Amino acid sequence: MKIHLIFTGLIVLALLVFSEGIIKWNKVQSDSKIAQIDDPLHCAEHGGTIERVCMSGNTMCVIKFQDAGKSCSDSTECEGACLSVRSDARIGDAVEGACAISSDPCGRFLPLRDGKVSAEMWAD
Repeated sequence: MKIHLIFTGLIVLALLVFSEGIIKWNKVQSDSKIAQIDDPLHCAEHGGTIERVCMSGNTMCVIKFQDAGKSCSDSTECEGACLSVRSDARIGDAVEGACAISSDPCGRFLPLRDGKVSAEMWAD
């Protein structure tokens, strides 16, 4: 079950890296290692909490971002990703963005680059 969680997390992170080019490799490695933490105290030391994620309900260390909800136009402006605030946006649309709430890798994501939707990603 842990393998599935790790694999899912790594796929999402790889998609972000390759489709966005906005996350540095060392941050990807760090986030992946933090996600694998299963001890609540160790997770808390990194600013996270152990939560059930995705439809599978696997547990992982999820970090809430300090800039969650902050207006943005590009992920370089956020701790996590800058995401479209419109769920009906399509790739290439110019839209308002907000910084991601947490490192939870599951759901539908519309990341922005230079104020435009650059990808549509689903992860579960």
